[in-house]
Amino acid sequence: MGWSREELGEKIYEKASVINRIESGKMVPDLKLARKMEKTLNVVLIEKTDGIVADELAHKKIRGSTIGDIARIKKNWDNLKIQIIFFFILYIKELFFLFVFVRIVSL
Repeated sequence: MGWSREELGEKIYEKASVINRIESGKMVPDLKLARKMEKTLNVVLIEKTDGIVADELAHKKIRGSTIGDIARIKKNWDNLKIQIIFFFILYIKELFFLFVFVRIVSL
């Protein structure tokens, strides 16, 4: 998405300093904020367990991945997909040149 802290803050009606504290792990978003972030970032932050919402974020019982971690993982995954596509294209190109070479040599 490539948004700055300010841009994300504007989209979820929060200050950039709140986004910064969440990214650094100094703050855990409450349930309301976590839901806004899920919707805006199109990620899952709150999971259902046995039909009950795991509300640990709101109660600060767990300190798992921060939003910054999730953003880095998504960015790394997007970069990996681009690299896979790039190497696939190179592989197809090499196969094409090999095919052409074999055809020329066999003539």
